[in-house]
Amino acid sequence: AGQVTATTEAVLRSQILAHGVAEGESIPELRARLQRVFTNLSDYRATMIARTETVGGYNQASFLAALDSGATTKTWVSTDDKRTRPTHRSANGKSAPMNKRFELTKSRWPADPTAPAAQSIQCRCALTFTFEES
Repeated sequence: AGQVTATTEAVLRSQILAHGVAEGESIPELRARLQRVFTNLSDYRATMIARTETVGGYNQASFLAALDSGATTKTWVSTDDKRTRPTHRSANGKSAPMNKRFELTKSRWPADPTAPAAQSIQCRCALTFTFEES
C-alpha cells in the first residue's frame, strides 16, 4: 500500500475502518487496524484518521436516516471541553435546514469530509433533528 493513489488510499481506509466499526472497535483499536495496513502512520495521525472517519460516518448515517424519516432541521451539538474548536462551541445549539450547511463550520454534519479540514478533522460533535408534526 506504499505506492497507492490518494483515491485508493481513501477506499482502503474507509473499508478498513468500516469493518472495525462494524466489529465495535474503539478508536485505539481502529488506530491499530490502520497501522497494520499503513505502517508509516504515526499513532497521532492514525488516531486522527480513525476519529474523524468514525465521527463523520456516524453523523452522515444519522443525517441520512433523519432525512429519510422527514426531519426538517438539524441542530449542532458540540462536545463541551477545552479541545472544542471555538467555531464548534459557537455552533452548539444552532440549527439549519436539512439541505443547508451550518454557517459557522461550513459543514453538512460534524466531521463532514467536504467541509474545510480545519472544521472537520478530529471533530467530536453530533447532531439532533427536528421533525415537523403532522
